[in-house]
Amino acid sequence: YLAAPQPMAAAEPPKDPEDVNAAERRVPNAIPPIKGKMIVVDQDAKGVDLDVHFALPDDLRASAPEEVGAVVLTSYKTTEVPDYYNDGASGYRQDCDVTVIDHASRTVIAKEKIWGGNPPETSHDIPWDRVGSKPTSSIVDYLKGLPRQ
Repeated sequence: YLAAPQPMAAAEPPKDPEDVNAAERRVPNAIPPIKGKMIVVDQDAKGVDLDVHFALPDDLRASAPEEVGAVVLTSYKTTEVPDYYNDGASGYRQDCDVTVIDHASRTVIAKEKIWGGNPPETSHDIPWDRVGSKPTSSIVDYLKGLPRQ
């Protein structure tokens, strides 16, 4: 349904063709404003990211296909935090890669990695008890901060 993401165009080519790192030092392009509302899709679960989508305010959350101006893809990764506990056991964070795609042009307009919460301070030696919270509110804050039209 979505076309392969296309890289964002550079603002200007490097003045010195030998300076291959010049593009990396430039200020990134401004994010174009989002027209319409958003739908948030969990890429791994291949469905609506219910936690994030329904945490969006009404003025950002699409409730019908014709309202969609941007598709937000979330992809969660469990990141190990080595030696987090006194006994040397690792804890885990649930980090999220967020990709915002303009629905009309099918192009990527923004990408962000958002860290989840730290593992809990104490653990009861149960694997899922050593995992920090999903970064739902941080993702929503990021999306609320994107420019809109």
